Amino acid sequence: MRVICAPGGTEMVSWSTDTINERERFSYWREMICNTLLSISREAPPERFSARITVRNSGPLRFATCESTSYEIIRTRRDIARAPADHYTIYLQLRGLTAMEQSGESVSFGRNDIVISDCRRPFRAMLSNDGCRAVAIVPRAMVNSRAPWLRQRPVYK
Repeated sequence: MRVICAPGGTEMVSWSTDTINERERFSYWREMICNTLLSISREAPPERFSARITVRNSGPLRFATCESTSYEIIRTRRDIARAPADHYTIYLQLRGLTAMEQSGESVSFGRNDIVISDCRRPFRAMLSNDGCRAVAIVPRAMVNSRAPWLRQRPVYK
């Protein structure tokens, strides 16, 4: 973990698997990032796993950039019960592809695509190899007051 002081006195925190023994990288990522930071489950990746994420909080908002080799993430009903989330996640795909399924709707997104997901509902996403995405986690009330139509579907592209 590395802490970076950003302008305005806020901090950005970065995690990377680069300094972790190759055999332990996915376990580290699963425990530190998936379980603790994002409250999601994950599936086993290919043998050579590598990832890094930088996170910055600003009041009720959380912003992150994440890049990784391919792996699958899942937000199950158990994850939701353990860590309820009353927010939307907004993804901007910077590189690679992501395929997401949520509440029976499937969406694939590539470079420069934006997807909005309701984190109160379970989802499954496959992140492609060498993928990079910017993520904003925004409280539902803040989004619903400006875009009430988002309440009607779990995922938008």
